[in-house]
Amino acid sequence: MNNPSRQTLLMHININLKYKFSMQKGNIGVTTENIFPVPSPVGVTYTVKNSSGKVVGNPMVLTNYDDSWILDGRGWYTYKYVVNQLKKGSYSVEYVFDQETKFDAKIVQLSNNVSLSSNKLSITKGFVKTLKVNNGVATSWTSSNSSVASVNRKGKITGKKIGTTTVTAHLSDGKSLKCKVTIKANEYSGKKITIEDSGINEYTIRAYHAAYQANGNMVIKFRIANGTNKTITAIPKFHVSVINQKNKGIASYSNNSFKVNVPKHSVKEYSITIKKNSISGGKADLRNTNIEISGERVKL
Repeated sequence: MNNPSRQTLLMHININLKYKFSMQKGNIGVTTENIFPVPSPVGVTYTVKNSSGKVVGNPMVLTNYDDSWILDGRGWYTYKYVVNQLKKGSYSVEYVFDQETKFDAKIVQLSNNVSLSSNKLSITKGFVKTLKVNNGVATSWTSSNSSVASVNRKGKITGKKIGTTTVTAHLSDGKSLKCKVTIKANEYSGKKITIEDSGINEYTIRAYHAAYQANGNMVIKFRIANGTNKTITAIPKFHVSVINQKNKGIASYSNNSFKVNVPKHSVKEYSITIKKNSISGGKADLRNTNIEISGERVKL
């Protein structure tokens, strides 16, 4: 808005009311405060039109029983909504109430700042992420190293090989925005536990690495920290679960008595292989998975 200001009208109305305003490209926030003497929300329809009288977007319809009305400490019912991605120009906001009321209205421009949804991204090789332009429009997208990551016309970036590249959004006003993109290997990486991670007379198991083999099998490496005074020779009811970002299990491994040989007060490393045909949904983004390993208490 060229001169952001609070526009106020206090009167009984049951007809259309129009506020005119001009603004730079961006978003506007519209606030309506219903101050009818007996606190009660009313039904109202908001319509935004450009200088030619054409409706921009869809009218916003708010009923008198809508939970979006908020009763504030003054006893006024308030509702706020945002109109996104308006181009520079002159507009009007029309209000239609379903009953007589008194109200206060405010229209402000929220932001002129054009930005990317992120200035830095890490993407797993073989997976995608999408960049968006806030308060602007990208006419095209480019990658400085398309062999590392490619980007399509909608800002969707695909990781192709390990490395870095710069993805650029070219805007309709001739300006550009850049995002540094790093493509990483599809591997799970976690802390390697030590004996200090195990409690007294307890043992602890934790995965520290997982990756796919060329044949599609998944290899998980883990450590067992034995804090007991006895050599552990087997983990009863040993179970491994691989869980994706949606909290869905994609692979598992079970062994009623997983054979090991971990001397007292020591740490040893082991690995398991989960066959490709036991993995659901194809290859997962292992960098963003959770690996849970459990077993029953060892009898001492």
